[in-house]
Amino acid sequence: MRSPVPVRAAPSVLSILIVVAALIVAGCFLPGDNGSSLRANTTGELRAYFLDVGQGDSSVILFKDKVILIDAGEADKGDLVVRDLEKLGVSRIDLLVATHPHSDHIGGMQKVLARFPVGTVLDSGIPSSSSLYERFLETVNERNIPYSTAERGQTIDIDPSLRILVLSPPQKHIGDDINTNSIVLRISYGTVNLLYAGDATTEAEEVMITAGFPLDADILKVSHHGSSDANSAPFLRRIDPEVAVISLGGDNEYGHPHREPFPG
Repeated sequence: MRSPVPVRAAPSVLSILIVVAALIVAGCFLPGDNGSSLRANTTGELRAYFLDVGQGDSSVILFKDKVILIDAGEADKGDLVVRDLEKLGVSRIDLLVATHPHSDHIGGMQKVLARFPVGTVLDSGIPSSSSLYERFLETVNERNIPYSTAERGQTIDIDPSLRILVLSPPQKHIGDDINTNSIVLRISYGTVNLLYAGDATTEAEEVMITAGFPLDADILKVSHHGSSDANSAPFLRRIDPEVAVISLGGDNEYGHPHREPFPG
């Protein structure tokens, strides 16, 4: 894996800003900033942000006039996600992705759905008895939002020049583990590739390696908050990212990111 690029963090938003056909720049919102200064200094058509939602995940991709939101952190982070989206000038979400039905990924979805119109929801389709997940599905249905489940090899069309490829889960799910069957996306524009690994485990990584789809990416959203049950050496070698982003809470109870050697 290539040498990491340093990233700055702010209390509101942890963001890596990708300026396509220009530079890879680290950026953040300062307290009291409405986001206008960050937008004014960027000219790239593709911008990627990783929101600071503590021990959870939430990522935003802005492409021209399109908006993709991947996960929304815990329920108590929903207002923060909404505020950060507003700072970025978001008024509509074209693609809302729920990588898997764990609360640290879908908890904030209710606040997001209440604030923004949504074009399409992409879900992992993994059964869960979680009341939080059931309410999420009910809200999507009540609002008549087009809904689909992810399947390896599927492409999502929101703009002709942006390629969104589903790398996982496969049509036949890998057992019944929710993390293992997380949605994994590779988003490409020109020669720039971003890979969002959800909470996919080493078992899912092994399946992706043998599936034959491209895995290389410039930017990697590291799987499962840096847990040792993911991020195997063979998988990381295939991706070979320039920037790897781990989303987690300080002093979290899980000990993420794990410091023991990664498996494989």
